[in-house]
Amino acid sequence: MSGYERVYRGRSGQLAVMAELLWRGWNVALPEVDMGDDIFVVRDRMEHFSRVQVKTAEAALYKRKDG
Repeated sequence: MSGYERVYRGRSGQLAVMAELLWRGWNVALPEVDMGDDIFVVRDRMEHFSRVQVKTAEAALYKRKDG
């Protein structure tokens, strides 16, 4: 896998997590400088703040030996 493919895959995973959190009513933000945290998540009404690091992987197709 090339460096570009790895960057695109990682970014798409990060955006998928952000979309899910937004769908569930959380406010999400990207830090300006990457110091290990990928997403800041805030539940405004509850004043709850979380830092999230996203890891993205690709599943391999599993083929059974008996067909």
